[in-house]
Order: sequence, then structure tokens, then C-alpha cells
Amino acid sequence: MTRMRQLILNLIAVVALAVSTSPARAFSMLGPFTPWQTSALGYSLVATDPGGPMDIGEDYRLTLPVITYGFDESFISFFGTDGVAAVDAAFAVLNNLPAASQINLANYPAGNAALVNFQAQALGIRDIKSTVLSLLVEQMGLANPVRYTWTLRDLQPNANNTATNYWVVRRNFDPVSKFYSSFVNGTLYTYRIRNFTTPLAYTDAVEQTSDPAQENDRHLPVAGSVPAPGQFFTGLTQDDVGGLKFLLSSTRYHVETLSTSVSNYIVLGSPWTPFGYTNVGGGTNFPLITQGIRGGVEKITFQKLQFDSLLGLPGAVTNVWTDRVRSLTNIYFTNQVVQRISTNVDILFAAEDLGLAPIGFVPLTLTRTPMTFANNAALNQTPPATLLNGPGEIQVAAGGGGGGGGGGGGGGGGGAVLISFNRIGEFIVNSNFQNPFLDEANATRSFVWGSFDGTARPPTVYPNSLSLQLLEQQIGLRR
Repeated sequence: MTRMRQLILNLIAVVALAVSTSPARAFSMLGPFTPWQTSALGYSLVATDPGGPMDIGEDYRLTLPVITYGFDESFISFFGTDGVAAVDAAFAVLNNLPAASQINLANYPAGNAALVNFQAQALGIRDIKSTVLSLLVEQMGLANPVRYTWTLRDLQPNANNTATNYWVVRRNFDPVSKFYSSFVNGTLYTYRIRNFTTPLAYTDAVEQTSDPAQENDRHLPVAGSVPAPGQFFTGLTQDDVGGLKFLLSSTRYHVETLSTSVSNYIVLGSPWTPFGYTNVGGGTNFPLITQGIRGGVEKITFQKLQFDSLLGLPGAVTNVWTDRVRSLTNIYFTNQVVQRISTNVDILFAAEDLGLAPIGFVPLTLTRTPMTFANNAALNQTPPATLLNGPGEIQVAAGGGGGGGGGGGGGGGGGAVLISFNRIGEFIVNSNFQNPFLDEANATRSFVWGSFDGTARPPTVYPNSLSLQLLEQQIGLRR
């Protein structure tokens, strides 16, 4: 008995050591709100919330290996070539990622990728590159893991209505073990349930660091984080990359449906091609397997379409790739060469006067077309099993046809993703709350868009007609 007890203690020690020395990382997945994810429990609080946290087996991902993007005249006229270059730099961060199967997480920082430029912070400048990078990682299927490390599943009063029971779950996963995790980029999080009344009434399991000394040094992920004025991302964190590796892995199989914008690719002049045809799809001689078992696409490449932004007419781009699929009536995987002709961008950047946020007195920073999800739960289960909310696909525009419409990922449509930055311009707020002086000297400035990093180079501010020196002078007048 003593020997057995010692063996058990040794085993416990080994397990504890393995846990303590394993990387403290995790990611959260984004998908459509479930019926239980209500605003009363802290979900969908604002219109900009794209979705809710998913459980293992409910992941949503992009299924097209190439996504196109571009800029309309409103963006170019406001942000100029520097603004376009900043957005291009955000896409370059993602384009430089290796294929999922080749990613080594040790090559990415396990700590904080968010730094502060104090000059930009003092002037209220928001970094456009970091903002776009956060949106793109979210668009690829990752949610903010800090927000959803702990989250409310339900709350119920007891039988006598004298107390409330709160059901708390975790929606944060280690990219290697796939286990639930309380860590984000090496920071351990616990929670405290709080009831809020203003400006919105809801209850939430609010994350807080287990060590109070770390509360002001949170290692924020890029996914779902809104960079504050002066804050910028140096790149993706280990958790961000681990989440993308998980979603895009070619060994993670789901039943998926090809976008309606994808067709067979047949080389002109091939002896097997009907004369005069370059694009044959769905025929008896050349059947296209649209619905089948597929792994992830391994890598997403974002391609900029050069087009006439005044007329909104991009040039056509054809992308060809090998689609590895197993039809639902076969036991073997096969390779089919497919193509997608893009005549519209999938992600379009614009600049508009968006006005103020619905709640409060601050201007909106940006708006984005609501994300479109295709829930493939019915395709990936055997009745009577019920997977309520996934897995599924994140849809983008077909890239063919007019107006950015057409079929998206998952065989459906949805139109182009429109990301509009607020170009309301310099914005000053006066309030008579405990302040009788309604003048410029007692006003509060809102943010301005800009570009900056951690070097000694001064920030660039937008529109290009607004100089940094003028902004500093205006700030000085109000102090």
C-alpha cells in the first residue's frame, strides 16, 4: 500500500510539473451568437460585436485560400498613400505567416505585442495598421481570448428567489492540447461576476489577473483587441498564431461546401477540354465536387486588387488552386483543380462621416459589415445528435458579378466586407456636467487617425492636410 501510495504521489508530481512547465497560451474562436448568448449575459452589447465565443467543435473558418481587398476613393482621398501603405502593412503581417502545418509557435512572442507610443498617446492618435490587423484576425475566426476566458452561460434565481446561481464556462483553448485554458499569452486570469446598470444593463464574468501586480500589464492578444490611442501592435502573439494554426490546419476536417464563385479549372487546349471552353463546371464529364469533407486551406493570402476607385471597377484576377476533398459518397480523397475569378474585392476600405456612437458622446471609430456565418452543424452530425452552433464557414463575397455580391464561402453570398473609418475630422466635446465653462479651453478632444511605431520617427496623422505640428499646437491651446 505504501509503494502504491508513493507511485500515485510521484505521478501527481509529474503531472503537476508538466502543467507548470507547459506554455501558458490559449485562443478563443468566433462564430454566430447562440440563443443563450444574450445581451443580458454580456453578449452582443453593441452593434460592432461580430459574434460570440464558440466551443471546441464549433469553429468557423475562411475556406478560400485567396481573399482580395481594395480601397475606394473616399479612403484614398482622406488617408492618401500613407494610409493605404499602413493597411497594406497589416495584410503583410498575415501574408508572411507560414502554412499552418509549418508554423512553430516558439517563433512568436508569448508575451505582449501591444506597445505604447507616448507622443501619439498624448495627442489621441489611433494607429490604423494595428486597428486593421485586429479586425482581420477577427475576420479569420478568432475572438478576444481575454474577454472569453471566463463567460456566463446562464444565471438563475433559486426556488425562493432569495439568491442567484451563476453558470460560468470557459471558451479559451490551448492550441496544442485543445484543453480549456485560463491563460492568455502567459497571464493567468480568474473572474469576478459583476452587474452593470449603465450605460447598458447586463451581467458578466469579468476577467481579472490572478496577480494584482499584473493588472496593468496584461499581455493582450491582437484578436478582438481595439487599440487605444497611442497603442500599436508589433505583430501577432503566440496565442493569435496558435489559433490560426488550429483553424486552418489541413488535418482539421469538416463537411464544407465550395463557394458558388469557384468552378473547375481546365487549361485551354487540353485534349480533355471541350473546344472553346476555358471554364467548365458541373458537367457529366467534369463533375465539380462542391460538398464534401475538407481540411483547412493551411494558409490565407490577401491579395490587393488594383482598380479604378472612382468608377469602382477592379481588374479581373484569376486564382487557381488544388482542392483536396472527399465526396460524401466516396471513401477516398481526391484532388480537383479549381479556379475563382475575382472581379470585385472581398474586403473594401472606405472613409465616411459615421457620426457618434449610439451610446455616449464619442464618435464611432469605424463600422464593419456584419460577419456572415454559414452554420454547417447539420452537415457534420449524425441524427439524432444536435450540434447547435457549428462547425461552419465564414463567408466573403464571390468576387464575380456586380456590386460585390454573389456567392461567398460555404456556397452562399453575403457581399463584400465593407470597413468604413470615421472621417468626421477633428472633434471637440463640451459638456456642462460639473463644468460651467463651455469653451475651447475646457473641451475634450476626440481621437484622430494616424500611423506610428516604436521608433523615434514622429507619428503621421490623417488626413494628410493635418500636420503633427498643428495638432500639437491645438492640444496646447486647450491645456
